[in-house]
This record gives sequence, C-alpha cells and structure tokens, in this order.
Amino acid sequence: MEIPPILCIVGPSGSGKTHLLERLIPELTARGLRLAAIKHAGHVHVAGGVKDSDRLRQAGGDPAIAGARDACHVQGGGQTPLLDLVGTFCRGRDLVLTEGYRGSACDKIRIVVGDDADDEPPMESVRLRVGSRGKYDIHRDDAGAVAAWVSAWLHRRRTLREGLVGVVLTGGRSRRMGTDKSGLKIGGRGVLARLYELLADWLGEAWIVGRRPACDDLPNCAKWHLDLAPGQGPLGGIATGLRIARADGRKRGACVVACDMPAFGGELLESLLAARGPGAPATALVHPGTGRAEPLAAIYEHAALPSIEKALASSRRGVIRWLESAGAHLAAAPAHLADQLANANTPEEWDAIRLRLEQGAG
Repeated sequence: MEIPPILCIVGPSGSGKTHLLERLIPELTARGLRLAAIKHAGHVHVAGGVKDSDRLRQAGGDPAIAGARDACHVQGGGQTPLLDLVGTFCRGRDLVLTEGYRGSACDKIRIVVGDDADDEPPMESVRLRVGSRGKYDIHRDDAGAVAAWVSAWLHRRRTLREGLVGVVLTGGRSRRMGTDKSGLKIGGRGVLARLYELLADWLGEAWIVGRRPACDDLPNCAKWHLDLAPGQGPLGGIATGLRIARADGRKRGACVVACDMPAFGGELLESLLAARGPGAPATALVHPGTGRAEPLAAIYEHAALPSIEKALASSRRGVIRWLESAGAHLAAAPAHLADQLANANTPEEWDAIRLRLEQGAG
C-alpha cells in the first residue's frame, strides 16, 4: 500500500482553511492531479435524529460503525490516525490535502492572520512555510499562486521518493535507557509513531524493523518486521529492510532512521534525500559539529545488500566501519539542524531532548 504525499492546511479557527481548499482543489485538478481531501474534526454531526450507530455506541460499542455503499459513520474508537484514513480511502491519488492535523509530521501550508504572525505578513495571507526552509506570503484568495507552489512541491516530493522505502529501526535492548525506547512519548505522542508517519508520507511506504514496538499509537496500517537474523545490531536491521525491499523485485533502497532520534524532522529528511549520492552504495549525514557520520540517518541502496551480508557473515557488524569501507557518500547536515541528529540512549539524554522539544513547541 503506497501512501500518496500529504499536505496539511492549518491555521486558527475562522482563518479560511475551507475557503482556501474550495479554491485550491479545482486549480490542482485542472492540472491533471487526482486529489483527496480530509477534514480533521473533533466530532462528526449526522443529521436526522438518533442513528443506529448512536444506539450501538450507547450500548458499549467502541467504535460503533455504520457502513453504507457510499459512506460510513464512525463513533468512538479514539482518534483515527491520519495514515489510516489516507491508506483506507485515498489509494491511487496523487495528493491528499487535509484541513487541520496541525500535530502531524506532514508538511503544512499555514494560514497566518494578524497576531498569529511572527513578522507581520499581509492580513489574510497564506504563509507557505515548511519547517524553516522559507516563507512565501501569498494572499489567501490567490489560489493560482498557491496551486503553482503546491505543484512544484509535489514534483520535488515525487522525485525525492523515487526507488526508496522508509525503515525505522527498533532493535536493541535499551539497557542504558532502562525502558523500551520505541515506547517513548513527547507531548502525548509516541516518537516512533511520528517517525513512521514522517517516513511513510515522504517515501510512500515505510516499515518498522526490529523488536516488536512498544508504541501504542501507531496507525493500524503500520508494517512491522522482525529482524531476519536477530542479534546482529543495526547493520542486521538494515539488511532485513533491504531483503524485504528486494522481495518484490523493484530494487528499492532503504531510508533508515533509528527510533531513538526524537527530534528528526522533515527538513532534515529532505536534506538527506536531496544529498543522495548517484552510484554510491549509501548516503549518510555527517554531524556538522562532530564531523561524525550518522549511520542511522542514512540511505542504503539496494546494491549495498551483498556487501552488508558479507560483512555480517564475517561478524563485522559496525555500521560506521561498513560505510567507510564501502565508499559511502557523506553529506554534511545543515548546521541549524544538527540538534535533530541527537540520539537518546540514556534517561539523561532523553530528558534533555524532550525538554528542548517541548519548549520549542511552546
């Protein structure tokens, strides 16, 4: 199941998110794009009095679902993950536009109005901001200009995801942390769930490889694979991801991120994908402060598998050593994103990263 690229329209209540979508969707469909639209809502009102789903919900059904040929109504069951909605209802689309989902890991168009602006943009403007990569102030009603930006954004996303799947590694026994790192949360949301959403959105398909994840808010569509040869460390997990990718015959590489990198975000992921070395067996980001390659913020091409398997067969399990011996392409991570490469291996490291991220969100 391939997840199409997702772009969220967010902004304060009454800022015109629906107004923008009503004008943007026709502009994009006129360009030949197949679109789906999802609105984030706290509840869905169904007119016409008490429905059978209401009665089932009151009787204790959780969730209580009323299904019809052309619609469904769901009550209870908690918040449905965005990826589950996209995977269920939006297959075969070129792009999914959402209204809301401010807390998702997906890229966003932000509608900025009045005091919500940090540098006084024009009133009723749409700020097209993705991370800190740039600011584009476009009037909310200029749907043609917004559509042009979205089209360019979508073309870049399609180009960067070519021939790759996402792999989040959960291997390791977390001895120094004292608890399973795949179950860690920030702001009430699992780090693993956010990383999985990030990779699935950017690359179209993602897997979790390693130990059974402890995260309790993963989408139902999340795919988990046990290491094919447990006990071989991260290099063994990378080999598992590449072997599974090879099974369908499409010769895809793996974009690998560790589950203990809670700050890893879309802008850093884009930097990694854009730096992908043509012809190199792997591409890894280098920390601009330490000069060290980060083997678990890296791309491993399908052609790297025989060399990795040979190293594992010889009990050479060091990922950095393999990168060096294989002639991997190394690319410096942007200096302002260096903190996103931080690993949380101990409670002290975790507390420091969590505090920084929560303060930044506030």
